[in-house]
Amino acid sequence: MQNYYESFSVCLDRIIRRREITPAQLSRILGHKSRTTLSRVFSGNAGIDSIRKICSEVCGCEELELTEEEKTALTTSVEVDKAGASVLRARDEIRQLLRPAQRKEQTIQIRTGSGQIPLAHMTEKLNNADESEILVLNCAWSAMAGEMYTLLNTIPMERLTVRHYMAINADPARTASMIGTMIGLFGFVNYSCWSISGGDDPTGTLAFMGMNGIAIRTRKGGKTEEYQLIFTGEYSGVMLCADGTYAYWEQYLQELNRDARSVKTTYPHITSAEDYVSFTDTYRRIEENRNIYMYKPDFCLPLIPTRIQLQSCRDNAAQIGLNIPDFMETLEKLAEIQEARFRNFFIQKKAVHMILFPSAIRQFAKTGLQSDHFYLMRPYTVGERIEIMSHLVHQIRTNPYFNIYLLRNEKSFLEMEATCYEGKGVQFTPAHTDYNLSSGHTEAIITNEVFCDLFLQFFRDDLLKNHVYSPAASLFLLESLISELKNETAE
Repeated sequence: MQNYYESFSVCLDRIIRRREITPAQLSRILGHKSRTTLSRVFSGNAGIDSIRKICSEVCGCEELELTEEEKTALTTSVEVDKAGASVLRARDEIRQLLRPAQRKEQTIQIRTGSGQIPLAHMTEKLNNADESEILVLNCAWSAMAGEMYTLLNTIPMERLTVRHYMAINADPARTASMIGTMIGLFGFVNYSCWSISGGDDPTGTLAFMGMNGIAIRTRKGGKTEEYQLIFTGEYSGVMLCADGTYAYWEQYLQELNRDARSVKTTYPHITSAEDYVSFTDTYRRIEENRNIYMYKPDFCLPLIPTRIQLQSCRDNAAQIGLNIPDFMETLEKLAEIQEARFRNFFIQKKAVHMILFPSAIRQFAKTGLQSDHFYLMRPYTVGERIEIMSHLVHQIRTNPYFNIYLLRNEKSFLEMEATCYEGKGVQFTPAHTDYNLSSGHTEAIITNEVFCDLFLQFFRDDLLKNHVYSPAASLFLLESLISELKNETAE
């Protein structure tokens, strides 16, 4: 059975053995006058350029009659030699964040002194408490992430605090997998997530890495209850109710993990216009003087000229009867910030790479609504859509720092937003939000350096190389839509 992360020499050797060909015979088939290059490949001493050249020759050799699966295996093995098997595994883990979920989770069952109960039954107990605190050690499983998501969605944030500690070692695939599994929880302000590296305490950390458990403390009236859950597997565990359990786990973590580092930064709930101004200014500062790598369905707000945003808000405010004086004061502040964001994307000499969905861009052209259209803005008029897209066409043609790419196979990827702010972090958020202030809106940026570096490599070396059309396709689509809209206005 093939090892997906095998080196090029191992992969090539496996393929020619299947055909009962020796390295010397392969050299003759490829027309090499010397066997030196192939000898270096099979001994593991060839450089990456030589490996790429041999890979191209072997894949293009009709006499060998390679299958598509073998060609893919050889191409992948070149990447293994270039980046390393561990990085490639980590890249695959990150790729899964943008893939539609296929897995159906089982119910987590917990054994107690009186029998066996679903872990979900604890949600009811916690919901009835005045205050609950939870410590999570590892447990970075998708089933657990689902249970915790339900819990955080059910209980008001002022009555629940969750602190999650994950032992992350030097294995980038483990890091990517653990962070990726729990990523749906990062937007909750009452959920904090901390990484623990191996450091200089291998005994303590190794013990922690192998431990999966939860400690819970609830208070109702004057009564406190404490629970300890130890998991024997992803879907099974044992629960003990005992005084002092939570305090013991707190002390254990304090002594073991003095170098704990936060995995993410969460921005508070947006519940007012002032919050939204502050929230927008936060992104203005993050985007300033920074390379940006963005994956999302269609155009983000910084790509929309400020004047168009401003007019859209004014028109909508008049239509729904907002308090105009107060609203306009807030709007002027927002306009100043958005103009700075507009400059960050187009004027500063920093790279902007955006991967967008062709279908979402067509939908924008048809409706004048973004996938994350701000709820206080009316749809953009046909004339405004033409101006927005014409400006983007101009930037693509004249600005060497600004790039838009179209995703090839939309069905293989999720409609979501993922943005890497190089040197700062990676932000994930659902694509279809309207930032409605009445319901609150929260976003988080992953700051774990290992994960951020892996995501950036994945964006550059996988998404941009293997999953998008050439930049010319973006120009063709935008210019075609502009032409259609102009014809529409002329009728």
